[in-house]
Amino acid sequence: MTDLSRDIEPAATADRFAHQLVLALVNLELHASHDAHVQDQLRAAVTELRRVAVANHEPVHLEIGTGAAVRHHGRVLWSATLQGTRLLELCRTLRLAALEFLPQLDAAELLTFLELLRAPRHLKALSTAQRTEAFAALGIRSVVCLEHDGEAGRGDPDTGGQRQAMARYQALVEIVQRNHIDAHRGAGLDLDRTHATVEQTTNALEANAGELFAVAGADDLDDFTFGHTARVTLLALQAAHAADVDRQQALRVGAAALLHDIGKARVAQDVLLRRGRSADEQREFAAHARRGAELLAAQQGVDPAAIGAAYGHHISRGGTGTPTPALHFEPSGVTHLVRICDVFETLTAPGPDHPGLPPLQAYAVMLQRRQQFDPRWLRFFIRAHGLHPVGTQVELDQGEQALVIAPGASLHAPVVRRLTGPAGTQLPRGVPTVLTIGERREGRTPKIRAVTAGVGQRLPLPDAAVREVVCVPDDERP
Repeated sequence: MTDLSRDIEPAATADRFAHQLVLALVNLELHASHDAHVQDQLRAAVTELRRVAVANHEPVHLEIGTGAAVRHHGRVLWSATLQGTRLLELCRTLRLAALEFLPQLDAAELLTFLELLRAPRHLKALSTAQRTEAFAALGIRSVVCLEHDGEAGRGDPDTGGQRQAMARYQALVEIVQRNHIDAHRGAGLDLDRTHATVEQTTNALEANAGELFAVAGADDLDDFTFGHTARVTLLALQAAHAADVDRQQALRVGAAALLHDIGKARVAQDVLLRRGRSADEQREFAAHARRGAELLAAQQGVDPAAIGAAYGHHISRGGTGTPTPALHFEPSGVTHLVRICDVFETLTAPGPDHPGLPPLQAYAVMLQRRQQFDPRWLRFFIRAHGLHPVGTQVELDQGEQALVIAPGASLHAPVVRRLTGPAGTQLPRGVPTVLTIGERREGRTPKIRAVTAGVGQRLPLPDAAVREVVCVPDDERP
């Protein structure tokens, strides 16, 4: 298992350029090539390319491999990998081992290359025999494509469990992207694929929830909020599992979570992506809940629970929030749960100016605002996920880094897998990696002393937050 937080670098890196490349492909799915959003995204990608090339004194070389990861000098670029399924799919179809981008690349040339890459009728032009001539004719001089030599490419991340988790998270983000694009275009949603993806994700959580949440936590560049929706879905499915509901009900919860923000596809992209919105822009953004419910109600075979969650996930307890219902609106249990998952994910997700709150502090914030949530669902959510939810990276009392892989018998005693020895040293062979916090083993009783929240960031556990959360009554499930 790799410590995913250590693979993430600041914005002006190859990862950021590769992510901008992925966003350019998404924008080309949403808009015509001359649209301002496409042109702005192309310029952003070129700007990042030049920053990386100048800093590293070399072109940006993106290794695709035969698997499902984008790499730079052998290092997995997590953001581009986790949201770049379309780029990976196109490159695999063409058997491309790598793409190399020279710093002279401009927006027009990048657009020409991406249009060539994504159009099936142009695939022949990217074959070895035709590529040089086609590139020269089209003015593509700053992109180099390298093919596989017939041997297997570098394997994707370090363990089988992590590879499977990455593939499952990619599939989850991909269906969120596809639904968003279809809704933006006014096309019908692929509900069969949506439900199949939720079921496959449920299976993956049952098999290895720790790896899946850890991979989800590495997806920290989320311009279109696709990663937000994917993580809300994981949180909701994990809570449904804790509630011990039958499988069909759990799948309903997951589908409602996956579709809860679909109305954002009907919000102007300028407004959706802007920080510091004006009052009018905030009203436009807030309309996504109503528009999402309307969009889902117009689809054949949509579960009413999904419509309710889309409509009500920003309505506070007592009816405040948005939208303002014309008639009395009584949220279902699914809506209450999706709302709590949505707020928790927003608090814990990294943003442009902050790393995101550790889960324990996010719980404390939500408890301070407890009047905004259904109290029993909030208490249940906290008890279901524990003080340190699955996927949280922590530091133990002897300095080992560890990953929470399962809830324990109590809120503060999860099951963890050690990733390193003290101070980042390698674990000796034969040393057990799985420990239960608070359970005596190897002559010690391991404790958690800090949460690891991002590169080089170590956050000691705040006593006040611990007291606030531990005092949550142990109610029956809602």
